[in-house]
This record gives sequence, C-alpha cells and structure tokens, in this order.
Amino acid sequence: MLIDSKERRHLRAKAHALKPVVIVGEAGLHDAVLAEIAGTLTHHELIKVRLPAIGRSQRDTLCRQIADLTQAALVQTVGRIAVLYKRRPPQAKTPKGKIQKAKTQTTNSQRLKPAPKRAPLSRKRSATSKHSSRSRSRN
Repeated sequence: MLIDSKERRHLRAKAHALKPVVIVGEAGLHDAVLAEIAGTLTHHELIKVRLPAIGRSQRDTLCRQIADLTQAALVQTVGRIAVLYKRRPPQAKTPKGKIQKAKTQTTNSQRLKPAPKRAPLSRKRSATSKHSSRSRSRN
C-alpha cells in the first residue's frame, strides 16, 4: 500500500498520541501476532506496534515483513515503535444506500427520562444560624 507524503505527515501527526496496542515479543513474528495485528488494523486503521529489542537492520526487516503480510503501509518507525496504516474496507450498504447498522430494541423502561426540575436552593443564611459567622462575637 502506497501513501503520499502529505498523507504520511497527517498520519504521523495522528499517531503521535497513540500508544502501542500490539507488542511483538522476543519469540518474533508468529501467526497469532500477525492475526492480532491484522484484526487491530481493520478495527483502528492506524496503530503502533512495539518491536523486540533486536538490531536496527533486523527491526527494519521485521517492520517491512509485518507491513507486507498485513497489506498495510508502514508510516514510520521510531526506535522500537512502528506505525502501521491500513484503510478500512468499505461498509456494506443496503439497497437504499444507507449504511447498515445493528438494530436494538429498547423498551419504555430502558429509555432515559429527563430528570425532574427542582427549585433552586436559597443562598441566604439566617443571622441566628449556629454556623453563621455573623452570630459569633470576636474578641
């Protein structure tokens, strides 16, 4: 997947606030790790992956391998962190052209009701109040 420099810059800016969601362990890249990366990419589009503490050339090879196997674009690598991007597949549309959503039924008891309005509280204090500062005498 190829992305142009403007899109790459935009994706790097969006990825700045992200935390790594997949961590590749010392055992390396397995089918389970690849499946997790692929699933996370389809759900989030843009993810960070933490790589193991191996040499720089091995990390670069591992990043390219992950990007190729998941059909994602390698946006950037900084140290042991790789940023991957994969566009979501388009959602299935109904014949009417609307996006299909899961329908849930709610009963009348489940619907939220507005809170009853209350009268505002009075802020006045009486001079004879036990905690009033005016009723205390200062010496």
